[in-house]
Amino acid sequence: MKDELFLRGENVPMTKEAVRALVLSKLELHRASHLIDVGAGTGSVSIEAALQFPSLQVTAIERNPAALRLLDENRQRFACGNIDILPGEAPMAITGKADAVFMGGKRRASDGAD
Repeated sequence: MKDELFLRGENVPMTKEAVRALVLSKLELHRASHLIDVGAGTGSVSIEAALQFPSLQVTAIERNPAALRLLDENRQRFACGNIDILPGEAPMAITGKADAVFMGGKRRASDGAD
């Protein structure tokens, strides 16, 4: 999917098209039933995975309120009913098991990282 298709926002990270293509290939989602996307940002990885594999359940975890809004808008824009958005931080926000996990996003020391 082209990057331009996604709604974007200032200071909300997005995994770029070339990286998404590689990541989705390496995750081997054709064998998976549940993907967890940690630090989902705009939702580009979650959305592309959900569209490529309609039977895949996707959990998108994000802590940034602005990113959560964009993530939900993008989920609606692409009509991805198989994506659950979970506000919070990993690992606390993660419940259940997954066949695949993608850890995206970035965190700076100024964001409270240790």
